[in-house]
Amino acid sequence: MHWSGANKMTRLPTPKEIGKAPPGWLLKAFTYIHVLLHRLSGGLNTLADKEMCFVTVTGARSNRARVIPLMYIPHGEKVLLVASAGGAPSHPAWYYNLVKYP
Repeated sequence: MHWSGANKMTRLPTPKEIGKAPPGWLLKAFTYIHVLLHRLSGGLNTLADKEMCFVTVTGARSNRARVIPLMYIPHGEKVLLVASAGGAPSHPAWYYNLVKYP
């Protein structure tokens, strides 16, 4: 247990819960909806007041073009993309797509 303001006790996440990613179907649905809203809005590129970049990648197995919304970190004249898959212990599919087709 952890004490947080006004003497309230909150439960800390267990080691099993830390780093657990959302289900794959949820990530795919969220990505699809986000890209759709981006296109319908004429280019809205924010989520929770955070700018997003939309990256077009070629599928490593399908060879089909895919658009994915990614949060980024400015790094000088470049940007850093974090391949976290929502905190999963393995890389997201887009990472492997970029490795195969940089």
